[in-house]
Amino acid sequence: MRSSLTRRREGGMDRHVELLREMLEQILREERLAREEVRRLSREGVIGERALARYSRLKKAKEWAENEFDRRGFLMGGARLLLAERLGIRPGEVILDLGSGDGWFSIQAGLMHPESRFYGVELSEEFAEANEYAKIFGLGNVRFFYFDAYELPLPSESVDKVALFFSLANIARDPQDLERLFDECNRVLKPGGLVGLAEAFLEDFPRELGSLLLELYEYCGEKGETILPLSDVEAALSKRFKLRRIEQIEFRDSGVPAGEAAEYLRRYYGSGVPEELVEAVRSSCERVWVRDDPPSYHTIIAEKA
Repeated sequence: MRSSLTRRREGGMDRHVELLREMLEQILREERLAREEVRRLSREGVIGERALARYSRLKKAKEWAENEFDRRGFLMGGARLLLAERLGIRPGEVILDLGSGDGWFSIQAGLMHPESRFYGVELSEEFAEANEYAKIFGLGNVRFFYFDAYELPLPSESVDKVALFFSLANIARDPQDLERLFDECNRVLKPGGLVGLAEAFLEDFPRELGSLLLELYEYCGEKGETILPLSDVEAALSKRFKLRRIEQIEFRDSGVPAGEAAEYLRRYYGSGVPEELVEAVRSSCERVWVRDDPPSYHTIIAEKA
């Protein structure tokens, strides 16, 4: 049976956000130390390969840590750590992170759960970048791989939990895709294992804006994603799993004022967004959001029967 939908505001996740801010400050401190080490070696006439590799990783991390948009994406109100909390991760468990992207779900959760193992799967070159970020924090329990979420090279019943953090609509675009994806999740999960989703659905946006964002995805089709209806995801999950918890969570400071819509949308969808679509979005509401920076999102926890 489906659990009742609950709603909460982002403010309840302040403790998660503070932990993440400490991580960002750690990156900036480590970057300064790495830069000083490289300069010292250079003055001594030494090419220190290990020091250069570390400085290179931290220099890249510093760029997004100091960029307001990227920093907000890293924090996301503590949403990644909330999903990890909802999954109830225990020592010794194996967590599969599907559509792991830049790796921040597994990295953040891996720091909090050092006795669990996290395997991220990503069908883009981001998997390599994620592995580099994991090295910054010295994580031996987090790894990222280049694999297809529909054809996982993993044994059946080998995983305790599956997490999809804002990746579902990058992987599945329609009900048929959802059923294929959840079939594969069901295969690799142990009996009683959990699937945990965090995703912005159409129901999380003002209706007119949601329709316009879908139109933008169609126009910029190379981005390869969409915004899914919550009802389609519930239906596909319910065929294979028991829905345990559905929760809608509001973000406090997401989106931008409508007057900033042009730059915001083109940064997300690409420079080719036509002016008429920008104007339609701008006039539809006072504030504008996109899927990765929504007004609210849902978490869903489902158990393998």
